[in-house]
Amino acid sequence: PAEEELEYLEKVVEEDGAKALKFRLGGRMRYDEATTRRDHALIRLTRRAFGDAVTLYADANGSYDVPRAIEIGRAMQEHGFRFYEEPVPFDHYEETRAVAEALAIPVAGGEEESSLRQFRWMIENDVLQVVQPDLFYFGGMIRSLRVARMAEAAGKECTPHMSGGGLGFLYAAHFASFAPAHGPHQEY
Repeated sequence: PAEEELEYLEKVVEEDGAKALKFRLGGRMRYDEATTRRDHALIRLTRRAFGDAVTLYADANGSYDVPRAIEIGRAMQEHGFRFYEEPVPFDHYEETRAVAEALAIPVAGGEEESSLRQFRWMIENDVLQVVQPDLFYFGGMIRSLRVARMAEAAGKECTPHMSGGGLGFLYAAHFASFAPAHGPHQEY
């Protein structure tokens, strides 16, 4: 339930002193009325609880179709979220672009992409406003740096996606220390 999740998020922010927070929406590659009610409640409750002191992000993990993605995105816009990650399945590029075109909130994605050519297409065709190569899945720092440079040339942000844990957090911090166009917050 949204209220229980909010309690957990408040505890994390209090313990860690986080200035930004990203949480999941949807039902992980699916949605239904229960997950949609939870999503709307959590979007509203997190903004109310944290005010402007914490930057909010949300990851839908490809849960929605285009109409539901737009509905949820509008709620995120209304509550001042910084970006909306993977609103539709990651490889539904035209659908992702349709969501991005309908919303003012930046759409983020690319964590599961493995093709440099596909990143180029997504950047050139304004599918994503925040490009997120995964430092592990995509093949390391050099390939991800190529994506960051493409994003920079297009005036887009490149915030690497971090899967797993351990040394991955160190890799993400290191990448942000030298890569162009990185965003104000990194995953940890």
